[in-house]
Amino acid sequence: MITVYMTRMLPAPAQYQYLWEISSGDVPAGSTVRTFGRLSSYDSARSEALLTAHHSAAQHKLRLNTRFVEPFHAQLGSYYLALGELDLVDGEFA
Repeated sequence: MITVYMTRMLPAPAQYQYLWEISSGDVPAGSTVRTFGRLSSYDSARSEALLTAHHSAAQHKLRLNTRFVEPFHAQLGSYYLALGELDLVDGEFA
């Protein structure tokens, strides 16, 4: 018999990380996060979306890989909830 241990766990229910917490570095790369923001752009050819949120007169951004939810019928300006692992790509969280 083979036992497999899950090393990554989902965040607790109703536990969200705000985009400004993620962009400030409070959430380490590789963490599983649940966040939300307004969809400001979407590139279907690259399967990439950009969520934004305003906080303390600053705009915070997070790039999302939408490859696993294609076809993604994006509605720019709408709010979206995202659940996934946080990666550092080109010096930015994605």
